[in-house]
Amino acid sequence: MSKDAARNTALSTGLGLLADAVHRWPLGVHLLLAVNVPLGILLIVWMVFVYRGEMDRAVLEKEAGLADEAIAVHQAVIHLAHEHVTTSSKSIEEFLDRVCGKMQNNRSPGHVILVVRGEEMLRSKAHDHTSAVTDLLLLQAFRNGTSRLRQQDEVLVLGGHEENGTAVVIAELGTNIRRVARIEVLWQLGVLAMLAMIAAIIVDAVLWRLIRGPLRRMVTTVDAVAGGDFGIILGTPVGRELQALTRSFNLMSVSLESNERRRHQEMSRARKIQEHLLPKGIRVPGLSICRDFQPAEEVGGDYYDLIPLSNGSWMLIVADVAGHGIPAAMAATILKALLLCVSERTHDLSEILQQVNQRIISLLPTEMFVTVLIAIWYPGTQRLVYVNAGHPSGLVWNPRCGFRNLDATAMPVGILDAGVYHSRELKLDHDDRMVWFTDGLIEAFSPTGEMFGKARLQELIIRCGAMSPEKLRDAILTAVHAFVGDNAISDDLTLLVAGRN
Repeated sequence: MSKDAARNTALSTGLGLLADAVHRWPLGVHLLLAVNVPLGILLIVWMVFVYRGEMDRAVLEKEAGLADEAIAVHQAVIHLAHEHVTTSSKSIEEFLDRVCGKMQNNRSPGHVILVVRGEEMLRSKAHDHTSAVTDLLLLQAFRNGTSRLRQQDEVLVLGGHEENGTAVVIAELGTNIRRVARIEVLWQLGVLAMLAMIAAIIVDAVLWRLIRGPLRRMVTTVDAVAGGDFGIILGTPVGRELQALTRSFNLMSVSLESNERRRHQEMSRARKIQEHLLPKGIRVPGLSICRDFQPAEEVGGDYYDLIPLSNGSWMLIVADVAGHGIPAAMAATILKALLLCVSERTHDLSEILQQVNQRIISLLPTEMFVTVLIAIWYPGTQRLVYVNAGHPSGLVWNPRCGFRNLDATAMPVGILDAGVYHSRELKLDHDDRMVWFTDGLIEAFSPTGEMFGKARLQELIIRCGAMSPEKLRDAILTAVHAFVGDNAISDDLTLLVAGRN
C-alpha cells in the first residue's frame, strides 16, 4: 500500500470514528450545537461586516474631520498673519507643530499640516510620518480633489481648505486612523459579543430545561418500561410536539400494562393446568418419593410423573424438553398424553419409548426433542427396570458401595424415527437413595459464573445420604439456591429423591 493510500485510509478511519462518536452524543448536545453553531457563524459574519463598515466609516469621518481642521487652521493662520504682519515663517511652523501636538493628544497621531502662502510652503515637523511625500505632491492631490493619496504601501487621507491665496492641507496615515478606530470598534464588538453570549446561554438553558429535561425523564421511563414496570404515566411537558409524544407514550404504557396483566392471567392459568398434570398425593408402594418442580418461567418444559400400571408396577418418569416456556410446556403435555396412552397397551419399557418416539416425531418441530429417564418399579421384587434416553445420569447411592449411575442407554426421544431403547435393571436396597434430576440443577450458575456441577451434587449426597428422602431433597435445594445467590435459575429445575420404605 502506498503512503497516499495509507494516509487516505487512516483519514477515512479517523473521520468514521469521529462521526460515530458524534452520533453517540446526547440529543441535548446535538440540539445546542444545531442552535449555537449557526448563530455563532452568523454572529462572526455580522461582526466582520460591522468591523469593516466601522473602519471605512472611521476613515470617511476622518476625511471630513481633516477638512474641518484645515478650515480652523486656515483661519488661525490668516488671523495670525493679519495680527502680526511681521510674523515669520518660523512662527507659523511653530504654531503648526503645536496644533499637531494637540491633535496627537486627541488620539489622532501622525498628522502633517502643509500651509502654502504664495510661493512659500510651510510644513509641520512634529509627529510627521509622511516625510516621503513631497509638499508639492500633497498640494497637487488636494487641488485635484483627491481625498486619499496612495504612496507606496501606505494611504494618506487628505483634507484641506484654500482661500485668499492661502492653502492648508492636513494629511494623516490611513494605518494610524484605522489603528485608533480599531480599538474602539473591537471594544464595542466585544461588548456586543459578550451580550450575545449571555443571551445564548439564557436560550440554551431554556432549551435544556424545556427539551432535554423531559426527554431524559422519558428515556428513564422507557428504560423502566423495558424492565417490566408497565403502566407508568409521564407528566405533561411544555410544547405541542413533546405533549403529543408523551400522550402516545402514556397510551402505549397503559396498553402494555393491560396486555401484561392479561398475559399474567393466561400464564397463571397455564401454570395451574401444568401443575394439575403433575402427580399429587400419590404413594408408590415400597418407595418414599419426594420431588420438586421449579420452571424458569411461568410454565416449563420439565416433566415428572408417577403412573400406576395395570400389572401392579409403577412407571417413574423425569423428562426435559429442549427449551423452556410455553412451547416446551406444550411438548411436555404431549409427552404425558402419549405415555398414558401407550402404557395402557404394553408394559414393556423399550416398546413404550419406541412408540412414543415414533409419534412425538410427527407432532413436534424438528428442532425439539426430549431427554427422558424412565423406569418401571416392581414393588414385590424391589426391581427397577429403566431406560435413560439422553438424560443426565440418575444417581443411586448406598453408604456401603457408593454410587451407581443410571447412565444414558439410548438417544433422546424425537430425534431418530427408528430409535432403539434398551433397558437395564437394578435392585434397590433398603438404605439406597435414588436422585433423579434435570440439567437445570447441575447447570445452575453462581454469580461468578461457576457451575454447580454433578461432582458438587455427589458430595452433598454423600454427606446427607443417611437422611430421609424429604430432608435430602431439601438439603439439595438449599445448597443449589445458596450457590446461585441472587441469580435467577436460567433453566427449568426438577428434582426427584426416592428411597425404600
